[in-house]
Amino acid sequence: MITLQKQGPIAILTLNRPDAMNALGEPGDGQAVKDVCDQINADKTLRCAILTGAGKGFSAGGNVKAMRDRVGSFAGSPAEVRDNYKNGVHMIVRALYNLEIPLIAAVNGAAVGLCCRA
Repeated sequence: MITLQKQGPIAILTLNRPDAMNALGEPGDGQAVKDVCDQINADKTLRCAILTGAGKGFSAGGNVKAMRDRVGSFAGSPAEVRDNYKNGVHMIVRALYNLEIPLIAAVNGAAVGLCCRA
């Protein structure tokens, strides 16, 4: 879902779900982004990070098909969906916000919904 590449003092984070326009919100997405951000924060040689998307777009935001079909992170009762957001989508935003180095967005195409905020 997200990859980390280091080029000297620069961390390059790539949303890597190009077949779905890098849509976010699948189970595990929040933890994956948090883990990458924790790695970056632990590496004191890094000076900045760049966030980009694989393929022809930055990110379509949330997975609208999953929302429509109420599957994955969007399945269950309203309380379960709330918890999925808290432990998924919101975790992504918190992890990026808590990076200890500057973050640059290299927006390479459409950036919709959540990805306008992240």
